Amino acid sequence: MSKENDNKNDQFSVIHQMLFGVKPDSIPVPKTKSLFTTLSGIGSSSARDVPPTTPTVPSMPPPPKPYVSLRDLVGAAPDSRIGSPAIRIPAPLSLPDERPVTLPTYPGLDAPPPRSPATGELGVRECRVLIEGMARKKIELNAGRILPKIEDLAIGEGRKIRAAFVYCDLHGFSKIVASKSTETSLRLLQVFVEFMGRITSFYDGALVDCAGDRTLSVFYTAENDLSPEPVQRAVTAALWMQTIIQRVIAPQFRPVGLLPDVSAAIGIDYGSVVAACVGYRNNKRFVFLGDAANRAAKLQEDGQGNEIVMSDVAFILRPNFLNGSTWHPVNDGNRVRLQQRFADNVETPPKT
Repeated sequence: MSKENDNKNDQFSVIHQMLFGVKPDSIPVPKTKSLFTTLSGIGSSSARDVPPTTPTVPSMPPPPKPYVSLRDLVGAAPDSRIGSPAIRIPAPLSLPDERPVTLPTYPGLDAPPPRSPATGELGVRECRVLIEGMARKKIELNAGRILPKIEDLAIGEGRKIRAAFVYCDLHGFSKIVASKSTETSLRLLQVFVEFMGRITSFYDGALVDCAGDRTLSVFYTAENDLSPEPVQRAVTAALWMQTIIQRVIAPQFRPVGLLPDVSAAIGIDYGSVVAACVGYRNNKRFVFLGDAANRAAKLQEDGQGNEIVMSDVAFILRPNFLNGSTWHPVNDGNRVRLQQRFADNVETPPKT
């Protein structure tokens, strides 16, 4: 056994000398064994008996503790095996004044379309664009057989007809409005407009306009019809209008003190005109383009109370009963004045 140990020591000495160049026994043995001599095996047998010194390793600092952990928020995890109650997290609080915001939806659009200011449609540039479009638009003028309704016409469209125009104005109405109650003025105006409309319809005409206390009645035929029938119906209707105003309306309102201020002046003319529609979008107006409509309005303005003023053309085409000896028309240049009505013994409107 000792022999084997000696052989091992000899082998160790040889290896040690080959590595470090000296034998193990020639190195001075320190009193205390360092970490280096312990690890490298240098030193005598007595030095190996000294217990090794534990190296001092610097300790690492502990990890920083988080401010708030999930455990601090919700507590320990529930243990279903012992019947721990489930953890309930309270719902977030909301203010009592909070209301859900609902935005309008537009199909096919991600956001509401922008709204341009209203004044933009009337700017100089926009008006120039509009007038260029109006100048290029074709005006439709067709021959008509009857008076069209405004619903039958497009904007910028007209029909050619022959017509007799009767303007009837209630004289003294402004004074009545200023001196009488609103109820009395409105009742008189309603009675006047209704009777003028009924008389116009009775003679196959159309009441097409009412501008306050003035009405416009139109008696028409086709544009290629040259018969005097429209004028005869217009003159007869005008005479019956004067008859109803003087014999029915005025006596009815006499108790409230309207006489002698209530009367009417009527102007009549005849010719070829265009009944047209003008306006924009849903705001359309019915107008007449021609000399006959303008002259009838001027003749009415020239007339006095209880007077009918006809153009010379309308008087030439007058109804036959005006040729009787009881009628006394007054020729006044290019117009004829008639300050008469049907006699008191005429109870029904006469036919032409």
